[in-house]
Amino acid sequence: MTDGLRFEFQWEAAEDVNSPELRATWSRFRLFIGDDCLTLVQDHFTGEVRNWLDVPTYPLAEWVAMNWWFLTTPANISLIQTQADVDSPLRREKQQFLLTDHYSLASAGSGFPWPHLKLIPEKSCYLATVFPAENNLARVSFLGRGDYVLEFGETVRALAKLVDSTCRKLEDVGIQDTPLQVEWAAIQELDVEEEAFCAAAATLGFDPFEMEDATAHAIVDASKVTDDTGLFLELLSAVEPEQVVIGSQWLAAALARLGRSARDAESTSATDLKKQVLARSDARPPVLHSARTPWVIGYQRARLVRQVLGVPETQPIDIDDLVESASVRRAAPERIQALGSWATGTLVSVVGPDRATDRRRHFTQARTLSRYLFDGGSPTFIVAHGTTIRDRSERAFAAELLVPARGLEELLEGQFSNAARDKAARHFGVNRLVVEHQLENQLGVAALW
Repeated sequence: MTDGLRFEFQWEAAEDVNSPELRATWSRFRLFIGDDCLTLVQDHFTGEVRNWLDVPTYPLAEWVAMNWWFLTTPANISLIQTQADVDSPLRREKQQFLLTDHYSLASAGSGFPWPHLKLIPEKSCYLATVFPAENNLARVSFLGRGDYVLEFGETVRALAKLVDSTCRKLEDVGIQDTPLQVEWAAIQELDVEEEAFCAAAATLGFDPFEMEDATAHAIVDASKVTDDTGLFLELLSAVEPEQVVIGSQWLAAALARLGRSARDAESTSATDLKKQVLARSDARPPVLHSARTPWVIGYQRARLVRQVLGVPETQPIDIDDLVESASVRRAAPERIQALGSWATGTLVSVVGPDRATDRRRHFTQARTLSRYLFDGGSPTFIVAHGTTIRDRSERAFAAELLVPARGLEELLEGQFSNAARDKAARHFGVNRLVVEHQLENQLGVAALW
C-alpha cells in the first residue's frame, strides 16, 4: 500500500478575518499521500506553483466530523460505484451525492479551495483518487493526479488528528460550542451499541442522526439476527437499502444451516493447506500500490495454492475437498454469493438455491477459500458480488484456481470454438463464463457471446 494520508499545517495570524473559528485556525496547509503533495497548486494571477494553501482548518475538520461515519465505515457496494450502468435516474443522483458530499474533500467548501480527493473506505483499506481541478473563486488550479490504496487504520487516525488539532486550537483561544466541537464531542461520547448503529446507517447511505424512525427501527430489528457486528455490516454493505429485511432473513437461515453443516461435514484439508501456504516465503504477493491491479494478486495467490497442492495446471482441482458446500432454500439478495465460515474448524460455504448446481457453487467455494487463506479477518463472513479490491482479487483467485490460464491454453491447443470452450468448462467443472473470462482477461481471446 502507499504511505499514508498526512495533514500538515502551521497556524498563522489572520487578524483581518471576521469569523472567530476561521481566524483561530488559519494556517499554511499541506496535504500529502506518501511523498505526493495534494496541495500542489498554480496561482492563476501570478503563475506561481506552490505546495501549500493559506486556509483555515476549521471547514475541513467540520466536514470530516459531520461525515465521520461515512468516512470510517466500509461503503455500500451498491451505492458507491462509478460505472454508468445504473438504470435509475434517482439512484444515479443519490450516488453522485454520496460521492461528492460524503467522500470528497472538495465538498468541505466554505469558500476555500480544497484538493479534489475522494476517500472511499473499504474493509481494510481506502481507495483514494485525486485529480486536477480549478477553483476560480480562490484563483488556483490543483495539479495533483493519482490513484492510491491507503491503510485503513492509519487513515482514520489521520482524519481524527486533523479534527482533534482543530478543536484544541479553538479551545486554546477560548472558543467553545462551535458545530465542529459539538459534533465531535457527541461522537466521542457514543457507546458501543450507538457506534454500531451509526456505522450500520452510514453503510446504507443514511446520516445516522437524520433518518426516518421507520428506517432506524428496521436496522435495529435486522441487527438482532447476529451478535457479530462486523458480519452484520458486511450484510448491509452487500444489499440495497430496501433489502435489509430480506437480507437479514437470508442471513438467519444461512447461519442456521451453517450450524447444521458444521455438525454433519467431514473434515476438510483447508487447515493444512493454510499452514503450508503461509509457510511459503512467497505467500504474500507484492504490495498492492494501485486500485487497478487487484486481479494480479488473485492470480498469484491461486498459482501459489496450486503449487502447494501439487495439482498440474491442466487438471481440475477438487474444491469440494477444501471447502464444504451447503445450501438454503431461501434466496439471497442478488449481490450476495454465500455465507462462509471456518469458526467450527471446517471451512463451509453456504449458498442459496439458485447457486446450488456444482458448476455455479464451485466458483463461490473458491472465493470462500481465498478469504480463509489470505484475509485473516472474521471467521464468519459474507462473499458478495462487488467492486472492492478484495472482491476483485477473490474473483481472480477463483478463476485462476479453477481454470489456470496456461492450463486452459494447453488444453485448447489453439481451438477456440464454442464446442472447445464447452468441453474445457466440463473438464474443469465450472460454468463456461469462467472459461470465457480466463480466455479474454489472460489469454487475449475474445468471447463468443
